[in-house]
Amino acid sequence: PRRLRTLIRRTLIAVAAAGPPAYADECIQPRNARVFASASGDYILRVGQKQGQPSEAALVAIKDDFAERRVWRARLVKVPARILVADDGDSVVGIDNAGCRFGADHSVVIYGKGGRVVADYRLEDLLSAADIRRYVHVTMAGRHWTERASFSFSADDPSLVITLNWGQVIRIDLSSGKIS
Repeated sequence: PRRLRTLIRRTLIAVAAAGPPAYADECIQPRNARVFASASGDYILRVGQKQGQPSEAALVAIKDDFAERRVWRARLVKVPARILVADDGDSVVGIDNAGCRFGADHSVVIYGKGGRVVADYRLEDLLSAADIRRYVHVTMAGRHWTERASFSFSADDPSLVITLNWGQVIRIDLSSGKIS
C-alpha cells in the first residue's frame, strides 16, 4: 500500500510537471476581458465578449497622469489569439482566432482609425499552398502557422512585419493593408 501510494504520488507529480501537450486539440474560447498594451504603454486595447455576442474592443490612450481617453470602440471580426497595438495608436492587429480554427479565416486582421477594418486575411492570402503543406502544423484545432514567428511594427514605415520560423518575411502596410 505504501509503495503504491508513493508510485501514484510520483506519477501525478510527473504528469503535472509535464504540463499540457504542445498542440491541444480542444477549442477553448476566452471568457474574460483581456488587455493588450502598445510597447510604449501609451495605448491599451481592452477586449471583451458577452455570452452570445460578438467581441468588442476599446482602444484607450493613457496620459502621463494616468488619465484615460477612449480613442475608439468597435466590434471585432473575431476574438483574436494575439493582439498587437501600435505605439502611435493608429493601428491594432489581431493574429489568428482564439479558441478554435487557428490559421483559418481572420489569420491577420488590421484595424485602423476608429476601429475600421483595413484588411482581413486568411492563411491562404499570406502563404502559398506549398508553404502551408510544408511548414504549417495541422491539428484538429487548426493550422498552427505562428509558432516561433515574430510580429513587429516596422520602425521605417507604417507596416507590420511577420517573420516566420522558416525565414519567410511578410510585410503588410498598415494604412492600405497591401502585402509586400
